[in-house]
Amino acid sequence: MSRKIQIFVSSTYADLVNERRAAVETIMRAGHIPAGMELFAAGHESQIDVINAWIEESDVFMLILGGRYGTVEPITKKSYTELEYERALATGKKLFAVVLHEDYIEKKVRDGGSEMIEGVATQELKKFRRRVLSRMCRIVHDLGGIQAAIHETLQDFQRKHSFDGWIRGNRAALTERPVLTSDERAVGSLRRAWHHYHVTYRKGCRVWRYKLYDFSGHNAPGVIEHDIEVDGPHDSWHAYRLEAFARGERVVIAQRALQSTERTVIQVFPRLLARHLFTSAGFSLMEDWDGNEILTECIMSRVLLPEGIATLNPGDIPKEVEGALDEIWADGVKNLRLFGGMPDGVR
Repeated sequence: MSRKIQIFVSSTYADLVNERRAAVETIMRAGHIPAGMELFAAGHESQIDVINAWIEESDVFMLILGGRYGTVEPITKKSYTELEYERALATGKKLFAVVLHEDYIEKKVRDGGSEMIEGVATQELKKFRRRVLSRMCRIVHDLGGIQAAIHETLQDFQRKHSFDGWIRGNRAALTERPVLTSDERAVGSLRRAWHHYHVTYRKGCRVWRYKLYDFSGHNAPGVIEHDIEVDGPHDSWHAYRLEAFARGERVVIAQRALQSTERTVIQVFPRLLARHLFTSAGFSLMEDWDGNEILTECIMSRVLLPEGIATLNPGDIPKEVEGALDEIWADGVKNLRLFGGMPDGVR
């Protein structure tokens, strides 16, 4: 794969040498980049500053928690391992942990002696362990369990999330350049959350679907991008990148798959940025759930539709409100003509 995820591996060291080695090897075999204390170079920065910088530059944070609390940082009185964990939480990193089962720790003590278990900060370790167990983690009984946990978790993360990652320099220009750019004056009013609705077909049945497009995040000038996750057939989830392009009132949105070879969805909204409009009707060229390429209805709105509805969950629209969306869309395109008339199948 061209995009490599950087995973920061956090743990105590002397008692978990074999576990860290297994983790690093598994990450590298998966084609990704491990980062951790082994790679720290001597320098003028404090150790905690170096650690924080590595965590912030990583895409995923992985904790291996064994029978020791670890070296305590003198100011906070917390172990460096716990401080790393807190930093990952504070910066919103995708995070998972593998926690050694008590039987696994006891075996390590029998084989390696007392340095494999905490002898001083026992209460701090118990408290930290409870904290870790309250979040996403896997309890493991051997090195194979660590390797399996890493393999399965990274696959799950890649399926559900998109990461900045790292790519080869000779591919960066092709991969990272935004597909669509605009004058910042044109896209400024797009930088907000939009309610999005579109029609697709599933087993021959026409279905309205809803999701939120949040374009309020920071992008480079003239660039509107937003990553979303959408449910698909067989309880699968798919990651997409939305890229919006504006000229005057007109907006084109491309939705391209990040982890598959699906065809890019192209949406056209002729009057989305008209000043007096809160809702705009458009057209979407896409592949439906049945695998057919269709030109279908779509709507973008600053307010939740239809009027009077309190909330909507991403996914299928309730059947009782589909008729109202049909009317909103039809009203929005009533003054448009396409090739002398509306195409078959578009009302």
